[in-house]
Amino acid sequence: MGRIIGNRGMPTELKLLRGVKREDKLNRKEPKPDAVEYVEPPSHLTPEEINYWNYYYPILHRMRVMTIADVKQLEIFCCVCSDHDRLKKLVEEEGDIIEVEQFSRGLSIGFKKVINPAVKLLEVARKSIDRFGGALALNPQDRSRMQVEPGDDDDKPQGIAAFISK
Repeated sequence: MGRIIGNRGMPTELKLLRGVKREDKLNRKEPKPDAVEYVEPPSHLTPEEINYWNYYYPILHRMRVMTIADVKQLEIFCCVCSDHDRLKKLVEEEGDIIEVEQFSRGLSIGFKKVINPAVKLLEVARKSIDRFGGALALNPQDRSRMQVEPGDDDDKPQGIAAFISK
C-alpha cells in the first residue's frame, strides 16, 4: 500500500539521528527488511551503470539503508544515473531546442523548432521510478510511514519464507 499524496516524510532512523523532539512522530512499527552485506551488480548492467552501483552501494550500506528490498531500487537508480549522463551529453551536443523537418503530403515544407525529446525523457524516467519505489515501499521514506505488528512468535518465518516449506 503506497502513499497517495503528501510528502514522503523522513525515515525513522534519520529522525533518530537528528534527534526527535516528539516521540509520537516516530514510527516504532516500521518494517525492517533484512540487511545485505554485499550484492554483486546485476550482469545486464552496462559498465557505466556498474560504476554507479560500485559508488552508491557502499554509501547506502554504511548509512544502513541498503536492505534486500532496496536492491532493485538501486539497480533502477544506477540505470537512471547512466541515462542522465547519456541524455545530458546528447542535449549538450544538440541543444535544448532542436529543429525538426516538417512534411506535408510527403514533401518537406520547412523546419519547426521543438524541445529536444531527450530533455523530457529523463524527467519521465525519474517520475516513474519515484512512483514505482513509493508504491512498493522500496525506499526508507515510504517504509517510515508503514506499520507492522510484531508476531506472537519471533522465530516464525516472515515474508516469503512463511510460504516456503522445508
